[in-house]
Amino acid sequence: MSLRTARRYSWILALLPAFGCSKDLRDVLTEHKAAVEPQLAKFAAIRTAAKAAPRVTVDGVTINGPAPKIGVFDVDEHANVAIEYLEDLEDPIALGNIPYRIAGSGSMNRCAALLANRRAPYNPILGTVPDEVPWYSADNHLKHCEVVRYVFVIRSIEYSGPSVTRNSFGGCPKPSSDETRDAGAPPPADAGASAAKPCKVFDGGYLSAEVLVFDMKNASHLGGFRFVAESSPTIDVGTASDNSATLANDFANKIRFAFTTAAHKWVPSFTVGN
Repeated sequence: MSLRTARRYSWILALLPAFGCSKDLRDVLTEHKAAVEPQLAKFAAIRTAAKAAPRVTVDGVTINGPAPKIGVFDVDEHANVAIEYLEDLEDPIALGNIPYRIAGSGSMNRCAALLANRRAPYNPILGTVPDEVPWYSADNHLKHCEVVRYVFVIRSIEYSGPSVTRNSFGGCPKPSSDETRDAGAPPPADAGASAAKPCKVFDGGYLSAEVLVFDMKNASHLGGFRFVAESSPTIDVGTASDNSATLANDFANKIRFAFTTAAHKWVPSFTVGN
């Protein structure tokens, strides 16, 4: 590079360190290892306690520490709650076989896998070798694990995923406001229908689950709460021939909404934010 060119683009060169070009994944792991390893040791105690915990019969959680907080979409250093599924507790460096997973869940597994092999945890839903995690993502995950105070363990009780769509040759029924019928099922015939075109219908997803809440500080069981999630009664799938992704996203969003709604109700000072 000529001196003239270097002067012209000197401001770009000056910004490169700010974007972390000098950081390395190994440096990030070394930086956080001493703080995260004790957290993983405490998490091991919670794994044992959660597997032995009885069913939730009364909704309620007692919080004797800072306000529990989860991220808006994923974890960050300000989220002090780790969301785990009971299946995630089987192997700390792998995720459980959970379809329609809540965004940001399995965060303690992420940190355990990072320290063990610098990769994301194995996900049986994907069935592929996990990629090595970029340093900036690793830094974010590890900062979160350092500050985790509470672990919310989701235990599924009843589950059925949404079916594939199928044609209903009786015409498209008009949308109904009746939320008590099965999600995705067409409303009664007297609700009105348009015979101009066939309608696609589906069997909606359903999840009944309970959440066990633990204090990372001493692995104490603070209580629990239950929630139920169902697919939307009607979904706009557009003109795509494969509607599975749309149905999956809808059900996953409904699960997270039901989870956070119940947490707001039963967990004192629970918040969602970054």
